Amino acid sequence: MTSSVENLLARFDVSIDHRELLRVMHEHFRTAAFEENGTIAFPAGPRTVLVVKAEQGVIRWIHRGSAFDAQSLQTVIETAQRRLVESPGRVVSRTILHSSRVIAGYWRSEHLRLQIFPAPPPAPQPPVIMADHPFVLETEIMQGGDGFITNQRLLRAGVEWGLVLNAILRVSVKVPDPRGRHLWIYDDASGESRWLQAGYFVPGLDGLGATFTAWFGNAIPQFNHDEYYESWGPPLADRDLAPFPRSMDRLLSSFASLDAEHRDTYLRAARWIRAASDVWILNASSWFTAMVSAIETFVPRPTRRCPTCNSMIGITQNFRDFVEKHSPRSDHSMRQTIYSIRSGLSHGSFLLRIDATPWAFSATFDAEQRQAMDDLQRIVRDVMVNWLLDHESASGGGA
Repeated sequence: MTSSVENLLARFDVSIDHRELLRVMHEHFRTAAFEENGTIAFPAGPRTVLVVKAEQGVIRWIHRGSAFDAQSLQTVIETAQRRLVESPGRVVSRTILHSSRVIAGYWRSEHLRLQIFPAPPPAPQPPVIMADHPFVLETEIMQGGDGFITNQRLLRAGVEWGLVLNAILRVSVKVPDPRGRHLWIYDDASGESRWLQAGYFVPGLDGLGATFTAWFGNAIPQFNHDEYYESWGPPLADRDLAPFPRSMDRLLSSFASLDAEHRDTYLRAARWIRAASDVWILNASSWFTAMVSAIETFVPRPTRRCPTCNSMIGITQNFRDFVEKHSPRSDHSMRQTIYSIRSGLSHGSFLLRIDATPWAFSATFDAEQRQAMDDLQRIVRDVMVNWLLDHESASGGGA
């Protein structure tokens, strides 16, 4: 494509979310073909009307296809404007998330228009401490031109903010599962196993509201940034409570100010962390590789190739340099061990000891693997926090 070819993306409203626009195109043309050169042809088949280049949800350009139809383009533009841009106004979305420790209070950010508080009665509560404890996340979203778009934005807001919280807090935060799944569940009361859908529902809790919920209880306990992140154990773990760092507003503000590409990068890393938690109970080796993948999401890609074997030069060194910068408390030996274990796991050379003999009553990690997993968890959180602080500084933000 030459530079003289018109980029039809310029005809759309600049505020349009590109992922939503791609969905509108899919619905309009009904079919699409994903080409080897990374473009998307609408519709699929020989009579292509539009050709779109998109990377990680960001549309680079839209060009005319071999069967370009000006009326089809205009219909897509008008549909996108009506459904994605024109709005009845802002509304408060409410999403139930779950924390591995109790959220005992509220936290709010006025300028982010974000609020967190415990799930109110009659929300079901676990009868034990080691459980998924429900809490509510409220934030403002722009309503779409129809209920489908509004509900999609509600789910997206809850999932994305939940992923960020899971990445920066010293608790596990679970987000809604849009795919849904069924599980065999043992019912203590009846003594029977039942095939049930996994899910959580609070009777009477409306997912959308005109205003934020008035909450007048205690605030969530907060600790200074260094104390929160550098203490050996999470603060208030002995009381099974989930406190926040005093830098919480700064961290979330930094995320909110990211441009589309950096935002997508951060969320991609956060999804790897969430995936690691999900597979932990099934395969600790997959947890390990997923956590390293979260770091690698940020690592600059090498540009030089070996003249002999044509492989990229500097992949391992770039990883070590990035970790050293964003997790200064890690040392060379720690970084070396983690990357070595991950390489062995990824190439099928071995499994972590606990996965190799899952039937053994005494199955556990060897000392080196256990230490590497503890180190990796700290490093990943360092990376997710310090990367945000770096971008806060780069954008001119600050405390």
